[in-house]
This record gives sequence, C-alpha cells and structure tokens, in this order.
Amino acid sequence: MFEPIYNSKKAGLDAEELPGILTVMVLFVILVLVFYVINFFDQLQKQKQVEISFKELNANFNLNYFLLFQLEGDTTIADLISQAYLNNNYEQLKTLFNKFFGEIYDKQGLSYDLIIDGINMNSVNFVGKVTESSIQVPIINKRAITVKLLIGGSG
Repeated sequence: MFEPIYNSKKAGLDAEELPGILTVMVLFVILVLVFYVINFFDQLQKQKQVEISFKELNANFNLNYFLLFQLEGDTTIADLISQAYLNNNYEQLKTLFNKFFGEIYDKQGLSYDLIIDGINMNSVNFVGKVTESSIQVPIINKRAITVKLLIGGSG
C-alpha cells in the first residue's frame, strides 16, 4: 500500500526544475558577495576615519605642547608668538618651529606649516588631505590671534 519514499518517483527532481534551482542558488551567491563587498568598503571607510581622527588628535597635542614649551624662565612659545606678532619679527619663532616639528614630522615624510594670524612660517604647498589644528593665543588688550598647524604631504 505505502511504498518507501526512496522508491517513489515523486521524491526525485525533475529535469525542468534544475535550471530554476540553479538560478536561485547563483542569485543567492551573488547577493552574499554584494553584501560582503559593501561590508568590506564600509569597514575600510571607518578605518580611514579613525586614522584621520588620530592624526587630528596628534596635531592638537603637538600644537598645544609646542605652545606651552618653556624657553627661558617662565617664557613659553605662546609668549614668544605674542611678542613676534606685536614686533612683526618671526625669525626666532620660525627657527624654533622648524626644529620642534622637524623632529616629529620629517621622519614621517610629512610637511608642516604654522600660520599665525594669516602669516605662514614655511609657505608649504600641500598635496592631498591636510590635517589642521588651531588655537587662539591671547595678546594684549584681551585680543587673541589664531595659530594654525597644518600637516600633510607636499608637492
């Protein structure tokens, strides 16, 4: 009365069903690959964002450290910047700037520039992404000037 299923012709696949099943399988594999590629590029973008954030944090730290660097007595680089701005004489500051940041960024093959209220210390032509850090340095009469550190590749 009942035959085992393995003997039944209904348990097998018809030849007409094979192309449809193969098409579904191929579409499934393509869909999985598309999701994999999308995830890969998303992870790559996140990694670049973390790298950029790290460079910006590093630039902020280096600029703040440079500004608070003690010279003679209680004089800091920030004080020297104020004096250089008021006297319009940046030579000593330019020398200190290139020595300090040269030790950090020359080894990495990066160029750097310090801009004090629109006046460039090195006048570098950057190529590609430039990391920027800026801070306000107070001078007399409650006035402040903007000091920017730019770091990037040069051309």
